Amino acid sequence: MLVRCDREAAEQILSELEIQEWRVDTCPDGVSAIEALKGQRHYDLILTCCETTASYESEWLQQASALDHLKSTPIVIIDGKAGAGFNMGKGGKVKVPRQRARGLTEQGKELAAFALANKVGYLRVEDFPDQRLFDDLPAQSYGPHKVIRCQPGELLLVKRGLVEVWQTHHDLFVKRLMIGTLFGDVPLLGQTIVVTQAIAGEAGATLAKMDINRVRRLIEANALTLAEKLYPRLAAAEVSHYRAIFQPAESRVAALLLELAGDEATIEGMTQRQLGEHIGLVRETVVVVMAALKAKKLIGVDRRKLTLLDKKRLEELSRS
Repeated sequence: MLVRCDREAAEQILSELEIQEWRVDTCPDGVSAIEALKGQRHYDLILTCCETTASYESEWLQQASALDHLKSTPIVIIDGKAGAGFNMGKGGKVKVPRQRARGLTEQGKELAAFALANKVGYLRVEDFPDQRLFDDLPAQSYGPHKVIRCQPGELLLVKRGLVEVWQTHHDLFVKRLMIGTLFGDVPLLGQTIVVTQAIAGEAGATLAKMDINRVRRLIEANALTLAEKLYPRLAAAEVSHYRAIFQPAESRVAALLLELAGDEATIEGMTQRQLGEHIGLVRETVVVVMAALKAKKLIGVDRRKLTLLDKKRLEELSRS
C-alpha cells in the first residue's frame, strides 16, 4: 500500500515498484488508508510519504501498527518532498520505523536465523592439521530431542547423529550440526552459542567433550591455522557491527554490492532477499534502497543480474 504521496512522488515510486512486480494499492491520506487496512486484506509492505518528523508519528500510523493482522507488515516512511526520499536525492532519505515491541516478525526471524547460523558451529575437525588432540576424548550420548547443556569453556564435537541449534525464545530453527562439527561456549577459540540452545536430533547424538586445558593445547598445536581461520571473521564482525550501528541502509547495501562484485562490474544469481540476509535488512528495505541506487544511475537492474555502473561513487557512498 502507498499512502499520502503527491502525484509526482507516487508516479516515481509506482514505476520503481512495478519493475519489481509489486501490486500496489494507493490511498490519498491516512484516513482512507486506515479504512482500507481494517478490511483485513493482507499487505506485504506499507509505504508512506512524510515531510516532517512529526508526521512520522502521525495518528494513522499508530492505528495501523495496532491492527493485529499487520503485526508482521513493515511500514517504511519516505522522508522528503516529491519522492526525494525515495531516490535518496538531495535532502531526502529513507526511514524505517522503530521495531514494534511484539517480538520478531517472520522476516526478522529469517534474518536472525541466517545471522546465528554463521556464528554457531562453523569450525570442523578437518580445519585442524594436527587432529591428535581429538582422540580419546570423553563422550556422552543424548536421547532424541534432549537438550545439550554447553558449559563455559567446554568444546563439544559431534561424533554420532546430529545436533539441531534453536533460538528457543522465538521457536526459531537455526541450523543442523553434522558429524565432525565443533561448537560450544569457548571465547578463547572464537566459539559462542549466543542466544541459542543445542538439541539432539531425532536419532539422538553422541558428543565428545574437550575441557579448556585441552583447548589451549589444541590452539598451541594449530596456532597459524586458527589465526587464518578466525582473524578474518573477527575483522568482518567489527566492520559489520560498525555499519549496522552507524551507517544508513543505502551505505550498507553499496558496500555489500562492491564486496560481492569484487573486480567485476556485475553480480548474478542474487535475489534482493538474499542481499538483505547478508547485512540484516528485510527485503522491502532492500527494494527501496536498490530503487534509489538505480535512480542515481549507480546500478542497473536486469532480472537477477545487477550491474555496477559507477563503482567510484558506490565506494564513496559505502564510506558515508
